[in-house]
Amino acid sequence: MQLDDMDMLAQDFCRRAQEYFGDKAADFIIKEVLNAPGHMEFEINFSLYNYADISVSYENGGIGGSIWLGKYPKGLSARADYFRNVDFNRFFREIQEEVELWIPDKYLKAKGWK
Repeated sequence: MQLDDMDMLAQDFCRRAQEYFGDKAADFIIKEVLNAPGHMEFEINFSLYNYADISVSYENGGIGGSIWLGKYPKGLSARADYFRNVDFNRFFREIQEEVELWIPDKYLKAKGWK
């Protein structure tokens, strides 16, 4: 089975996120990959700090997402207009900083992440 461009972009995103977050990120799931003329998208879900679920969406070049803490999402402030030009370190750092605001320091210290 040959992978198309969107599958490869989604896998590349997961690889970069895993490299950046290390053991803080787990359970990557690539969902809803669509590569149709004029419309390209994917959604990736993963767990961060075993505390928050992250949903990242790519659509026609733009990338953004949500943090799920319980059953209600909080929009990520980390966004990029053009996926191929994303500064992934900055994008992931913004996600990390935002998620850490919601997690008690005591939890992060107990797990060795702070």
